[in-house]
Amino acid sequence: SDLHSVGIGEQGRELYCIKKDGSNKKRITNNNYFEFHADVSPVRQEIVTVTLFEEGSDKNGELDTNSELIIWDFNGNIVKRLTNNNRPESVPHWSPDGEKVTFFAGNTIGKLNIYTINRGGTNEQKLTSGGVDVDPSFSPDGEIIFSRGKKIMIMNEDGSNLKTLAELEIDPEDPIFIDPNTIAFETKISNVGNYGLGDYDIYLINKDGTNLRDISQNNFVYALPQP
Repeated sequence: SDLHSVGIGEQGRELYCIKKDGSNKKRITNNNYFEFHADVSPVRQEIVTVTLFEEGSDKNGELDTNSELIIWDFNGNIVKRLTNNNRPESVPHWSPDGEKVTFFAGNTIGKLNIYTINRGGTNEQKLTSGGVDVDPSFSPDGEIIFSRGKKIMIMNEDGSNLKTLAELEIDPEDPIFIDPNTIAFETKISNVGNYGLGDYDIYLINKDGTNLRDISQNNFVYALPQP
């Protein structure tokens, strides 16, 4: 968030935490970076984020090359820098045991793929190739779901047994299991909304692809569901 005062030349976005009831707000990071897409480890006091170290550009289909995956503790210290390259990474999510992170990455808009990496920054694995695969997250059983156009895909954590879980008439973004049998996702319903980002609704669907329902109808902005 940019809840703090932002000075000239500062990136503006810092990492915060807050209790579920809205109390005890705490600023975690205090730097000139830009942290976003935070996900808390299910087993440790650690947070993985996408961190933008410098402002980048989006020219000729090339995505920003300065974003990296960073693990922080709740005091704002860097525990581990998972990536260090010229390829942008985005939307990291922890595995149920807290030992792996899944994310998507790619240098061109038309070629985005799903990856995993160990918590220690080792054994990066590219699980898909050639398409536009985005927004991965783990199921409670350790499978990985992600978006591919109008499809929600699912596969084993090593990339095997890839299959279509659901093919929809809307674009499912940020799919995530909220229980072992139910998936939540958001979908853009218009391009006109707060901050010019568009309006989103939150949907639920069963793991077997049945019972699609819109549970919000409130025109949220970037309403990322969480378990």
